Amino acid sequence: MSAEERDYWANPYLRMLSTPLRHCLVSKRYLPKAFLLRMVPVRLPTPLLGKPTQILVGDELEHPSVKTRKPGTGHYVTCWRTAVEQLNQRGYYKRFSSNVVMHSWLTRQIGHLLRVRVLQELHVLERVIRRNPSGSNSATLLRRLTRAEWKQLKSSGVVPCDNAVAVLVVPPLNKDPKTKIRPGPSVATTPPPLKEDGEEMESIHPALPLSVMLQTSAKENHESSIDIPYLLPSPKVPLYNAISLFPWRSQRAALHVALQRILKVERGARFGERSRKLARKSYSSAPDSTSKMNDISSNKRAWTRGDNKGSHAFLLCSDAKSLMRADTVPLAIALWRVRIWEGAGWEDSGTTTGGWTLSS
Repeated sequence: MSAEERDYWANPYLRMLSTPLRHCLVSKRYLPKAFLLRMVPVRLPTPLLGKPTQILVGDELEHPSVKTRKPGTGHYVTCWRTAVEQLNQRGYYKRFSSNVVMHSWLTRQIGHLLRVRVLQELHVLERVIRRNPSGSNSATLLRRLTRAEWKQLKSSGVVPCDNAVAVLVVPPLNKDPKTKIRPGPSVATTPPPLKEDGEEMESIHPALPLSVMLQTSAKENHESSIDIPYLLPSPKVPLYNAISLFPWRSQRAALHVALQRILKVERGARFGERSRKLARKSYSSAPDSTSKMNDISSNKRAWTRGDNKGSHAFLLCSDAKSLMRADTVPLAIALWRVRIWEGAGWEDSGTTTGGWTLSS
């Protein structure tokens, strides 16, 4: 793969658009597979003389290393909660089979598994970084924004990184006021009870958006006399609020733990690479072993203070150089699929193009 091809492959939007086209059962339109959900009927266990019954479930929602694709013929539906609800309201699900039914928790199950996929992608990313720690100083995959950078981002609306693909605001969870215990992380594939799902988002943060699109500091140089800004939109990066993105507290705790573990691996990789570099330099220049150890020990990071401390915002990066270490695009795509599942991107389409509508 050439450098230009790696640059294209490191773009999550281009990779989503490059997926095969599939026909949406509800909208009657062809869309890239990354913007769709695969739905398949699964046969339920029935009595020996009973009528066989099938139930409609979502497929290919979890990571392939965790759960493989279900066999059989499936149909595709737009990755949007409203589109899946239209399957039941308009009776489109009957095209799968004559004896198929839709359970009432289908939309909750799909939304939950889309969020589980984000946690699984974080686990896969951590595993890849552990295997390939080299190059951490030259290609950053995930890092915290400092408090100064976070303040500047909130005031200007510009992400201070050219190769940013996502910003996640994930504050640590507070203790429960009754039990005085923080919720433990959970990556269960079963949706949480109704009394816990969305409780904090609805009662404490009712107006917090799930995502906001921000400008980037990257500037493209186009050698053309045509006014490019009117033809191509400026690149934007989604900022995700974890409280709205993961309304279940235990699942959000798992997100925070997964991000912290990746930062720990990245920190250890940078320190090890820097120590090895200083060790090679000191061994080649200074014969005294005492001076060698002093140079390595001086490599320890000083305590950060004030606005130089890390904030609750995590920056996810992807470019041709970082792609040689690990691929962060699947994580960015998993986050984007949660975004469009909740309606962002479909509902806020511009009125000049008509947006995305369901066919009657």
